[in-house]
Amino acid sequence: MTRDLAKRIAIAAFVIALCAGGFFACYEKREVDAWTGASAEARRNRYLALGRLLERMGHQVALLDDFSRLAALPEPPATLILPLNRTTFGEKRSAALLTWVARGGHLVVVTYTVWGPRENEEGEPVPGAEDVILDGRPDLLLDRFGLRQRHRKRSLTEAAAEAAAQAESGEAGADDSEQHAPQPAPSLPQILNGDFSFGRPETSFAFLDDDAEPLELEFNADFWWEDTRDLVLWSVSGDSGAHLVEVAHGDGRISALTSDEPFVNDSLGSVDHAEFVVRWLRDGREPNVPVWIFFEEEWPSLFALLRRYAAPALVGLLALIVSWLWRSLWRFGPALPAPDPARRRWLEHLEAAGRFHWRQDRGRALLESLRADVLRELRRKRPAWHRLPERERIEKLAHASGLSLEQVAHALLDTSRAARPFVAAVRSLERIRASL
Repeated sequence: MTRDLAKRIAIAAFVIALCAGGFFACYEKREVDAWTGASAEARRNRYLALGRLLERMGHQVALLDDFSRLAALPEPPATLILPLNRTTFGEKRSAALLTWVARGGHLVVVTYTVWGPRENEEGEPVPGAEDVILDGRPDLLLDRFGLRQRHRKRSLTEAAAEAAAQAESGEAGADDSEQHAPQPAPSLPQILNGDFSFGRPETSFAFLDDDAEPLELEFNADFWWEDTRDLVLWSVSGDSGAHLVEVAHGDGRISALTSDEPFVNDSLGSVDHAEFVVRWLRDGREPNVPVWIFFEEEWPSLFALLRRYAAPALVGLLALIVSWLWRSLWRFGPALPAPDPARRRWLEHLEAAGRFHWRQDRGRALLESLRADVLRELRRKRPAWHRLPERERIEKLAHASGLSLEQVAHALLDTSRAARPFVAAVRSLERIRASL
């Protein structure tokens, strides 16, 4: 190794050591939490956080997406949270749920049926008319208890005006200014997925214990319950009305909510939602009962629906396909050679050509052509007759052919387009040509 090479290596090592020392002197290793958005499981399951919370509190939680599991519910006492739209529920399934509740189960549902006064064509209430369902379909679980959800209609303009008035009035204090800060406009996917509501949140209070402070909850202020039969045992109310009501059924109870704000992932950590859910589900019940949560209804595939409701049609279609394949693929014995086409007679072709020309209204042209041919034969064989006057020429041709004067005149001069005169004229012309 030469001296110059050794100097270069030493300088390079010194520069590398200097850079490394400066880097570790100026920087240090830290762990930083970065928000990456909700996981795919949380985006699919709006009640995932609720299930995780109840699991940590000691409950046996099952997150389900198939309504067929309702055929084998857990033994009471247990809690079934069903915040979905029950449009596919019939009388049989609803009666089975009510039977399970009567045995001691706790059923938590959210209704999507809205009642209101009957309206005329102009959208105005009809005086004296009974209330009707304005939106959704009859709720087979709650209608029998006289529970009717009411709705206050608000346009987007009114909602924007209320938000602007609240911002101008300065109702939000310094502590909660961040919580009530204006939110960006929702996107179309948020609206379609149900992640955004145009309703105004309303503060409600739940009294679970007479000696404890009430728990603060938030519900949509545009919906509230009406108890038409005075069967509600306990409720959570706000300024607009009750948003959560409970009725007894046998040894169990049914809890009905106007909306699912206390359960969803985005709002479970707001106000006292988490504490309320835990204390409410344990109120008057065993501490660690099983909890089933249905977070969506997974619709069966097209093939599953056809197999369930159209099995005979599928069997018939399969038999038809098998028969068609059997007829198309298999042959019995060798294939027969294609027969040679029979050669037609010349007169058949001539007859076919004549019929074609007659259908095309060319009979007069054929007759004129035949007359011209007869006159050419007359000029060639009997030139003296050709130079005679027409009357004398007809007499000569009639005498030679044995036809009458009328038949010869018709063959040479008639212009009728009917089939019978045409055939008679052709027959006479042929006889005249043969006599020349």
